[in-house]
Amino acid sequence: MNKQEVAILLTGIASVDDRFDPDEARVEAWAAILDSDMTLEFARLLMIRHYANNTKPVMPADFNSPWRTFSERNKDQQWFEQILNQRKELTPEMRAVIEKGKAELLAKIHKEASERAPAEKL
Repeated sequence: MNKQEVAILLTGIASVDDRFDPDEARVEAWAAILDSDMTLEFARLLMIRHYANNTKPVMPADFNSPWRTFSERNKDQQWFEQILNQRKELTPEMRAVIEKGKAELLAKIHKEASERAPAEKL
């Protein structure tokens, strides 16, 4: 996220959390901490889910951890899709093995993500 997007996010947080002040120093700090490839749309969704289920203040880690899990899952899905799309010569049996491996890997990633972050944050 760029600094302008972080400012928008922090203003949204302040609108639901009176303890939060989106001053310039906080915008700078959050911009340095949040993953730069995180989208504002994703962060806003996490903010909404967080405050729908929690009364504690939100922190940058509440955004980075779910974003990294989401990004990893998407990269793995894209990798498997590239293999299937690039390899036209794959037999149906080979495609089934790849699909099974994809399902197993994604299930493992989801399990690890669930253990790292509470369900209400995903």
